[in-house]
Amino acid sequence: MINQLNSELSPYLLQHKDNPVAWQPWAEDAFKQAKEHDKPIFLSIGYATCHWCHVMEHESFEDPDVANLMNEAFINIKVDREERPDIDHLYMSVCQLLTGSGGWPLTIIMTPDKRPFFAGTYFPKQSLPNRPGMLELIPAISDAWKNQRDDILVSTQKIMAGLVEHNQLSAPEQVAHDLSKQTFTSFESAFDNTYGGFGNAPKFPMPHHLLFLLRYHQRSNNKDALSMATTTLDAMQEGGLYDQIGFGFHRYSTDANWHTPHFEKMLYDQAQLLTAYSLAYDITQNTTYKNTIDNVVTYLTRDLQGDNAGFFSAEDADSEGEEGTFYVWSYDEVKQILEKNNFDLISKIYQLSPNGNYTDEATRKPTGKNIFHQSPDKASIIDELGLSNKEADSIVTASLIQLHEKRSKRIRPGLDDKILTDWNGLIIAGLAQAGRATNTPTYVKLAEDCADFIYHSMIDKTGKLHHRYRDGSVGIIATAFDYHYFIYGLIHLYQVTFHDHYLEKANTLLQQANSLFWDSSNNTYLISQDDDLLLRQHDSYDGALPAVNSVAYFNLLHLSTYLHQPALFKQAQNLISQFAASINQYPMGYTFWIQAHELLSTGFPILVTTHALTDQQHADLQKFPYLVIQNLADSPYLSNQKQLASFVAIDDTPTFYFCHDFMCKKPTTSFNDVIQYLQ
Repeated sequence: MINQLNSELSPYLLQHKDNPVAWQPWAEDAFKQAKEHDKPIFLSIGYATCHWCHVMEHESFEDPDVANLMNEAFINIKVDREERPDIDHLYMSVCQLLTGSGGWPLTIIMTPDKRPFFAGTYFPKQSLPNRPGMLELIPAISDAWKNQRDDILVSTQKIMAGLVEHNQLSAPEQVAHDLSKQTFTSFESAFDNTYGGFGNAPKFPMPHHLLFLLRYHQRSNNKDALSMATTTLDAMQEGGLYDQIGFGFHRYSTDANWHTPHFEKMLYDQAQLLTAYSLAYDITQNTTYKNTIDNVVTYLTRDLQGDNAGFFSAEDADSEGEEGTFYVWSYDEVKQILEKNNFDLISKIYQLSPNGNYTDEATRKPTGKNIFHQSPDKASIIDELGLSNKEADSIVTASLIQLHEKRSKRIRPGLDDKILTDWNGLIIAGLAQAGRATNTPTYVKLAEDCADFIYHSMIDKTGKLHHRYRDGSVGIIATAFDYHYFIYGLIHLYQVTFHDHYLEKANTLLQQANSLFWDSSNNTYLISQDDDLLLRQHDSYDGALPAVNSVAYFNLLHLSTYLHQPALFKQAQNLISQFAASINQYPMGYTFWIQAHELLSTGFPILVTTHALTDQQHADLQKFPYLVIQNLADSPYLSNQKQLASFVAIDDTPTFYFCHDFMCKKPTTSFNDVIQYLQ
């Protein structure tokens, strides 16, 4: 057997095409071989920008001794978790069930019929304290397969029973009436008053946590909620988590104060943080938030956008074989690049040290290098150097441009240039919100172009959606994530543009999602439509990415309102009641659900117009982000909805129909009345 990854399109799989391990992609032929040769399967799941995936590859998968053992003992399968989130979700559940934790690289040993009996994450070549090495692990598993087969089969039965139990749903119940207050109280107790964020290191951005707090403030005028959100947003954009020189946010912070990042940059983080900073800017009009939005969009269009308007998945943490090399600086290097006066300001504002301020994540040892992060004493530093704020800003801008030009000549981290439908759905939503909040039409146009690309390139002649695009090739059957994240993006585009074809597309995709993924017996969406998995799972927990069912809940609520379809509203009610027990028990883990649900407390404000809005009216209404606007004059799709037939102009005069809090106001021909209703 030989390595068979050479013809794959996944950047992650291609990284492993020259390994001496006889890797195969996930395909029926691999499982057939395992049965014929009576070998267990070594399943390795990771992604192209995963640092510890690289470490395990270099230590073990590139090593001939390890490879020989693996090829002798196993049929070896590589899976890109970003290409197959359904496979990853299933076997990550196994890992968490068996070990209590999970992560990548994900290592699973299973029978030829895909039943797991061993799970873990990173394994070195040689054993470490409390972590077996591959040279020890493989012979032990091989011996057990030959001599303790019955025990293994019993183990697989127990694991499968645990998986089935884990996938079972609680009895439907109602969401707690004071859920938002409970959630806010939970965030209060977990909030880091010193550095922002929640809990201890490592700290993740978790944008939907911040969105919950911002929206809770909007509804309740709770100033503490706003303060927790803005303190965290400020700390993240001032810290090393944010690339101060080239922009964009890294994956997470390894420390409590946001200084030292894990350096990979993911598209989904940029997308969700755009939404969070946009809402924060809406509320506060803090220009630093607008600058952050502008800079993130600059990063996206410069480094993560393809020629076709779609956006690539991620940039690696590693370059030149080490994590962070592209992003860190020696003190003397910066000193040589900048003029003395400029260096004095930059070195102090960004807390550069001759001894370095960067400690390696793995070894916890100082590196002598620096990560740029802003000093909390920026104002006093500027004053101390006798500069005005305008002068300082000018020096900082010019110096960072100089440093970026110098950095651009380094060897860049690896780029995962596949385009994923689900993550692009999130970036469509983020760009649309950024465009609305900052009144930047070009950002909305970026979102529209991306949506057009997905719609025209990722949907086949039968109307079915696909998951991945790379090198001109479309492939991999779509999951529920693809459908609902893309619908989510289309809804946000409609909210900003009022172009009803986005609603029409969203509704078409929703009907497909209902036919492919909706489990009517349990009132939930399943992740996968693929029957080659042991179990079709649902998900509900809002982690780094929101759960597909929470996004589906958002989509159902909005489309039921926009299209005046009570059946969709009933479906949404059934969906959240199925997960209400978990949401009530631990609301911090379900903040995307809660954001959508809280809109039901008073209902969406709905404005139906019989005539086209003026540009000024459009701009005035953009200030109300929860407003549902249905412009019948410019919306043939909406005007053909029978539920809207009664909304007619009074005396051929532009007429406005406004409903909120489950009540409707008297129709009016005065736009000023509408503004008063909204306020």
